[in-house]
Amino acid sequence: MKELPLIRILVVALTVISCELLVTVDVPVNPPRLVLNGLITSDSGWAVMLTRERHILDGERDFALVENATVNVTDLLDGAVIPLSYNGYGKYRSPTTPVSGKQYQVNVTAPAFAAVNSTTEIPDLVPITNVTWDSAHAEPADQFGRIKYPFEITFKDQPGKQNYYSVTLTAELVNNIPTGPNTTRKDTATTSLFLESEDPLYERGNFGIFNDTFFSGETRTIRFKVQSRRNTEVLRAYLVLTNFSEDFYRYHATSQLQHQVGFDPFSQPVKIYNNIEGGLGIFAGATSSVVEWKMGD
Repeated sequence: MKELPLIRILVVALTVISCELLVTVDVPVNPPRLVLNGLITSDSGWAVMLTRERHILDGERDFALVENATVNVTDLLDGAVIPLSYNGYGKYRSPTTPVSGKQYQVNVTAPAFAAVNSTTEIPDLVPITNVTWDSAHAEPADQFGRIKYPFEITFKDQPGKQNYYSVTLTAELVNNIPTGPNTTRKDTATTSLFLESEDPLYERGNFGIFNDTFFSGETRTIRFKVQSRRNTEVLRAYLVLTNFSEDFYRYHATSQLQHQVGFDPFSQPVKIYNNIEGGLGIFAGATSSVVEWKMGD
């Protein structure tokens, strides 16, 4: 009778094992769609990139390039058609320059894919009216030799429409690197510098892009600080004010948010904004005003 508990355990174990059920789930695989990405600026020619949509179960890491498409851009004001030619690496280009204030539609066809299209507007240029570099009030260098230089940028917003802006600063730098007790080596590099601002308007911005809700049609001055190092010389700098279309603003905001929460397993999924009919991606416009500052100005 002492063997009875052991027999019961064996019977329970066999019962649990025999309850295992294998189920095969058919995951629907839809035909792949075209992915079109193009940020069109008024100071450069047309350029879009085409790739194939990648399924979640695909083992590939890179997106497959689409190299045999027909890409045309239509000026919706006068009906002129601009063909884009394949330029390699999935990119289609035309030297023709888009015009600010106009609307354009892109149409794409490719073998084995459904046709796609999208429409965007090239925003009007908003010029920088003044830049003030306030190097006299630079913050003292910290323990790492980093110095923050303040400056102000002024521009006049266009009335009657919603505008979306970003301010960026690119500089050609010379780094004086010590190589001995009395010697240094000069290394030159071009890089984008990090900007910070305590302006409440900029703080409301969405990952560096802000809108004109609180100053529509007004002249606005924003104060920034840019960080450099004690042993670094600035040969020249390019301050850029970019006016984006709403399509790009929404795409940028959602893509940055997805990147921000992408490693949080408890966050809600973020759907990236898409304005491509029949496919995926973004077709958007922008214009940029540039002010150049040289050492000694």
